[in-house]
Amino acid sequence: MKILSYDEKRGIIKLVPRFKEDLWTLYQVIEKDDLVSGFSHRVIKTVGGNRVGKTKVKVWLTLKVLSKFLDLESNMLKLDGIVMECPEDLEGTKGHRHSLVIQPGNKYLIRKRQWLNYQLKQLYASRHPSVPLIVIAMDREEATLALIETSGFSHIQRIHSEISSKRYASENSEQLLFFLSSIVKAMKQIEPTREYYIVIVGPGFIKNKLATYLQSKYPDLWKRVIYLGFATSGTISGIKETLRSGVLRNVQKKLRIIEENVIIQDFLIKIAKNHLATYGYDNVKYAIEMRAVQKLLITDDFLANIGDEERREVENIFQMVEENGGEIIIINSKEEPGKILKGFGGIAAILRFNIGGPGGT
Repeated sequence: MKILSYDEKRGIIKLVPRFKEDLWTLYQVIEKDDLVSGFSHRVIKTVGGNRVGKTKVKVWLTLKVLSKFLDLESNMLKLDGIVMECPEDLEGTKGHRHSLVIQPGNKYLIRKRQWLNYQLKQLYASRHPSVPLIVIAMDREEATLALIETSGFSHIQRIHSEISSKRYASENSEQLLFFLSSIVKAMKQIEPTREYYIVIVGPGFIKNKLATYLQSKYPDLWKRVIYLGFATSGTISGIKETLRSGVLRNVQKKLRIIEENVIIQDFLIKIAKNHLATYGYDNVKYAIEMRAVQKLLITDDFLANIGDEERREVENIFQMVEENGGEIIIINSKEEPGKILKGFGGIAAILRFNIGGPGGT
């Protein structure tokens, strides 16, 4: 997802979905009565001489959402609603029903009366990995390292190699080992203070040399390598190429599953040992009212399967969680952590303190 701007005062986010997964994120974020603007096609009457016909024109319009339908096979999210804003020359369009199709690559504006923190978090999490990544692009002549975080990439380091073609053939040439050790030194200079992972890309077999070197000399770093793959060069262009490709998206998905699994395992341990967790809508709601919720866990399809009135109630308790300093975590229902959470009703909470009564477990 590419976030172009966010006007907090007016409640407007301008964005461009890039991948199929972004449509799923927007499906969860866009709600009934939201205002969504984008280019669409509208059939209008045309008059020429004595002839009256119809033609389809491309227009920028704003829709008040009434319903939504996600079709991932066709790579589109369809919004149905009432046209609230449109060009003045489109007579008879404003106030009428229309469908707006959201597809990757197009620009859209979403307006809400109030953006909840968890909704903003979902959108911004789709931009870059929530867990930092050190991306290394390398070839025989040079290596480029960058730290990728939620805000983008930074701390770029460049290392030049002195490897000759002849000496490159040797696994243990002095020049090769110096090049690899210099990369490790640069990694340690930019590594973040919190948990992170490593991506290594480049042409040919030089990246595999680094992988073997890490395995034998730095097993703790090797455990952090989450992807080893191709890029056309060891320059900053190789890193940007990786960011543009589906590689980072797949890495992000893998990291998210790792994060969600840690969260669910923590929930299961607290359920079994110290009762600092609860599950089921009524119990969770009680815990929220007691201001005991540290983390609210909910599957991504939980809201999709409830009616408008129930949804408003759920969003109210979401707001209570955020106002009391709690965190809302959306769990992917299609992966194993989400399947476990669905077995507990699709909603659970990790607590700050044991509340007992109907909120206990």
